[in-house]
Amino acid sequence: MSSQKKTLYVGGLADDVDVNTLKSAFLPFGDIVDISLPMNYANQKHKGFAFIEYQFPEDASDAIDNMDNGEIYGKTIRVNLARPSKFRETNNKPIWADDEYLQTIHNDEEKVDTNTTTVDDQEETGVKSGSDHDGQSDDDSD
Repeated sequence: MSSQKKTLYVGGLADDVDVNTLKSAFLPFGDIVDISLPMNYANQKHKGFAFIEYQFPEDASDAIDNMDNGEIYGKTIRVNLARPSKFRETNNKPIWADDEYLQTIHNDEEKVDTNTTTVDDQEETGVKSGSDHDGQSDDDSD
């Protein structure tokens, strides 16, 4: 069987709950392989849920039957099988890895290149800033 059938989601946890509390509450149903209590590092508290992985699927099932809608530290908890995380390829790759993005950048660079005139371009066409075509400056009018 897959490891997801052995992993539980436990939600609705009180702020005082820690890994040791969860281990004590869920150990009677079987051998626990891992307990994950995701933290919110902004406030140094857990996010209110945990994942508990059992060695055997039967143990996970027993824990659900006995602990769902149970109470820890005065709060009712929800216990069910954890769902597999959904892998989204678009969220896990940089935007420049996409050919469309590169094409957009390339097109934008071409637009900029064709709309700008450089000093070298002006010299090639014979246009000099601040002077007439006969070589006299606009300011030199008598």
